[in-house]
Amino acid sequence: VTTPVLDPVTQQPFPGNIIPSNRITSQSQKILPYFPRVNRPGQVFNYEVLAPVITNSDSTIHRLDHRFGPNDLFFARGAYDNRFRPDPEFFPGFVRDTGLKAYNIVANYTRIWTPSVIQEIRASYNRSYVYQSDPRENTDFNIEQELGIPNIPASGQTNGFPWIAIAGYSPVGDMTNNPLLQPDNLYQLASNLTINRRRHTLKMGFDVRQVRSDRTQGLTVRGQFNFENTNPVGSRNSMADFLLGLPQQSVVGNRAWTIRMRNYRNGLFIQDDWRISQSLTLNLGLRYEPSTPVSDARGEVTGFDITTGSPIPMQAGTPFYPGDWNNFAPRIGFAWRPFGSEKTVIRGGYGIYYNFTMNLALFRLGSNPPWAIINTFIANPGAPPITWDNPFPSATAGTPPPPNYGYMTNDFGVGYSQLRSLHLSQQIGNNDAIEVGYSGNLALGGDRNVNANDAAPGPGAVQPRRRFPQYGVLTEVRSDAKSFYNAGTAKYTRRFSDGLTVLSSYTFSRSIDQAFSSVAGNPTGGAVSQTYSNLSQRGLSSSHRKHVWTTSAVYELPFGKGRAFLNQGGFVSYLLGGWQLSTIASVQSGGAFAVTVQGGAARVNTGSDQRPNRLRDANLPDSERSINRWFDTDAYVVAPMYTFGSEETRTLIMPGLVNVDVNIKKAFLLREGINLEYRAEFFNFLNHTNFSQPGSVLGTPNFGIIASSGPARVSQMSLKLVF
Repeated sequence: VTTPVLDPVTQQPFPGNIIPSNRITSQSQKILPYFPRVNRPGQVFNYEVLAPVITNSDSTIHRLDHRFGPNDLFFARGAYDNRFRPDPEFFPGFVRDTGLKAYNIVANYTRIWTPSVIQEIRASYNRSYVYQSDPRENTDFNIEQELGIPNIPASGQTNGFPWIAIAGYSPVGDMTNNPLLQPDNLYQLASNLTINRRRHTLKMGFDVRQVRSDRTQGLTVRGQFNFENTNPVGSRNSMADFLLGLPQQSVVGNRAWTIRMRNYRNGLFIQDDWRISQSLTLNLGLRYEPSTPVSDARGEVTGFDITTGSPIPMQAGTPFYPGDWNNFAPRIGFAWRPFGSEKTVIRGGYGIYYNFTMNLALFRLGSNPPWAIINTFIANPGAPPITWDNPFPSATAGTPPPPNYGYMTNDFGVGYSQLRSLHLSQQIGNNDAIEVGYSGNLALGGDRNVNANDAAPGPGAVQPRRRFPQYGVLTEVRSDAKSFYNAGTAKYTRRFSDGLTVLSSYTFSRSIDQAFSSVAGNPTGGAVSQTYSNLSQRGLSSSHRKHVWTTSAVYELPFGKGRAFLNQGGFVSYLLGGWQLSTIASVQSGGAFAVTVQGGAARVNTGSDQRPNRLRDANLPDSERSINRWFDTDAYVVAPMYTFGSEETRTLIMPGLVNVDVNIKKAFLLREGINLEYRAEFFNFLNHTNFSQPGSVLGTPNFGIIASSGPARVSQMSLKLVF
């Protein structure tokens, strides 16, 4: 340690920067053994572990087909998939398990009324059950007895190890948002009617779906403790604060929350494929997709009215947001052969598509008081100190901390996308074709989170400076975000000929958004910090990949019966014939990411994080990049206290991806109707190192440094008996 470590009591440096042993808390001494010992030299990246991941999966598919007569067909299908995968165990004893159980049942009846009129009716049921757990759940592990930290309510299924995050060091602890139990059920009834009339092919029908999405999830019931170098009542050193037992921030929830969301999604559609001439076909369609607003089945949710600053009790069936019955989705497409030949075709289209996903934004109503309460405590001069013995001081003093709420705006609605495309296809020879074109998507009405109760930047306690001092964090969920995607594409296709088929495509694209992929848990999207001060902000999407090239190919080796060589039969022909080689190769640019500041929340002191100031473009030329300095770290400086900083969007590009997967298989005929299929698969066949994102937190030792990479080559073999 080169900077002075201050004694928080005297504000003078400890002699020799050494903390007296009698000042190191008993709780810290009990936690320290859970950190593994270093096994590599150096101050940074001095711990290395080989953490294999084993995935167990069982799946089965059954199908029944029956023909009642020449005009009546029926099939039923059932599928089951069971998967279990632990995360890599980087620290001994800390591993999250993830499981998935999925069921699918379909019954389909087709009636041929006349050769030109066909009707299909389909009923289906889909269920997926996702669960995540940690090793100390439902055990006798007791946080107060084992670690000496009081007032943490974790027990039973929410039991676990607190999350301990020390700035500049790898964190230790069980996941704060576990356990996770999420069963989703979908019931569907659909019908399609197809009518052929001369130049017109009419399709019409309906699609009715009942959606049931439940979720039970932990809410930091195990506790979370953050130690920063910027603790205003600490030693100015994160590790020293940990040893002294002085967190800058502590968080605790009182229970796991549960939500049981329900809604109906209905659809009516009509489409006409109109063959105007031999060279021109129009596709005209219209969908009407009314959807009932989402509600909770038991009413264990609470809303919030931001205009009056008061919670809104909700009953079972109370809509989360207003209904919208104007969801019309027109679609138009065309295929034109300008020269009257099948070899040259121009295709284009435009359509509106609605998004009815029950995403994470809706879950916030289930984690509101009184159903679940999460309290955050931030160290400030003049306030009761946060210590291991008193980790949640305002509650201990008899004053409950202000509650946090999430809510949806009164005009919240369903988002939609406008997709458009234009492509030119040209056949070359008998088996080859090329295609060039454009694809675009303008998505409107995306949801995003906004911190609606942040204080203005400035010194002093945050709470009195909030808009509503009686509340803590108020998370406003809006549906006004936009995203923009534009891409130029090129594709080469070789139809199966001479034992070879190839599909190769290249995409040059740019994706910008204001809020991307809330379904995946990233509602802030391109904007680093969504506050009222930056609602118009937009930046590169996390999905942005400027260049993407993908090629797949299947090649039947020219040996054996019916092929060019060794086709006369015999043992050698039987052994070497019939082999098939396939591959999928991908090369793509890296995704975009942003830089944040260590201890940024304390520096801006609003409730949100501070961003750094960016002095120039920090992306380095390829010739200057290395895993030890992937971007220009000097381009970023810490913004002055109580300012947000200028780095607002994702501007940096992480390493790209190069991956080649190879598959080799052969079917051995054992006897009539019985085959034994051998398959060997190699993922990342070239064993290429695909580096991960570099450290992106300004002020940490790994800033700009790449410390991990994707999986190495994985090989597997299998035998399948087909009879």
